[in-house]
Amino acid sequence: MKLRKVADVPVGVFLSGGIDSSTNAVLFSEEENRPIKTFTIGYQGDYQSYRNETHFARQIATRVGAEHHELLLTQRDLIDFLPTMVHLQDEPIADPVCVPVYYVSKLARENGVIVCQVGEGLTNCSGGIRDGRGPFTSSMLMICQFPS
Repeated sequence: MKLRKVADVPVGVFLSGGIDSSTNAVLFSEEENRPIKTFTIGYQGDYQSYRNETHFARQIATRVGAEHHELLLTQRDLIDFLPTMVHLQDEPIADPVCVPVYYVSKLARENGVIVCQVGEGLTNCSGGIRDGRGPFTSSMLMICQFPS
């Protein structure tokens, strides 16, 4: 993780509140002499297709003493973003993750952070969470105290 912190620009962490990004935030905060900056995107309202995990992100940010930034998107934000998405993608791609990635990146930039560490796929690198035998899993779950 130390190598991921080396940069000539401010570095932050995208924090969704899931296992991967939470583990990443905890590891990223180790041996830091100042608060790390974390960034979270959620959606206003309750949706059957989306489980809002921003409260988990807030818990982890508090636990690691992060300077936490959060933005809740509305349906209007998503609709208004469509022309920009088409322009930025410059290809016929239909991956909806580009919407929150755009907004969380914008949030980071607006708060002076140019490079962000992501936790995507970290569970795979740690050997998975199902059997508890990955190198980070046991200790990280105890540190983070994730709800069951």
